[in-house]
Amino acid sequence: FPIINNLTASSSRDVCRASTTTLRYLAAESIDNYSFLRESLESAKSYLHPSQKNRLIYSALSILRQVGRFLPNEVFGVTVSHFPEIWNAVLSDDIELRTVAVKVINIHLFHLPTNIQITFVESLFMDCNSTLASAGKTPDSYHGAVLVYRTIYKLSPSAFNNARLGQMIDKMLAVSLSPHDELTISIFDFIKDV
Repeated sequence: FPIINNLTASSSRDVCRASTTTLRYLAAESIDNYSFLRESLESAKSYLHPSQKNRLIYSALSILRQVGRFLPNEVFGVTVSHFPEIWNAVLSDDIELRTVAVKVINIHLFHLPTNIQITFVESLFMDCNSTLASAGKTPDSYHGAVLVYRTIYKLSPSAFNNARLGQMIDKMLAVSLSPHDELTISIFDFIKDV
């Protein structure tokens, strides 16, 4: 196991994905292997530490994504304490990092108690609105916000009345004119789903 855990910190994302997928297979094989997941979670915490300066954030998020399938309550503690780093990854110019960050947010939201989930969804909604309203953001940041809109809508559609949906669609259409294929496709996929 130490070799697999060390490989999660690889600078090669393919190696990182292979090692975190191996963790998932180990956990699926036996509950006894959950101790390995807990060790990897400790590694993810250290990867998210400010001293790392986001050098290993992809590795940390990949671990959180895989471990979250089996130990969601333990992952929740990490995501709560490192949510600013996760949000920054959502808004990054790196599409792979953005995608895995949104998947971690999905795990986080899915395992929240219902009464807290609504509050957190509303907070994320406001963060997405702020991002899309900011003229200084990049199309990549807009894309991350659209992916989060889609995630929160799928998990909690009842939190969105017609006025909120209209507001979301207006903000997305306003940024859809930027020359960014992933952004445009995500916007229209989301609108199609609504």
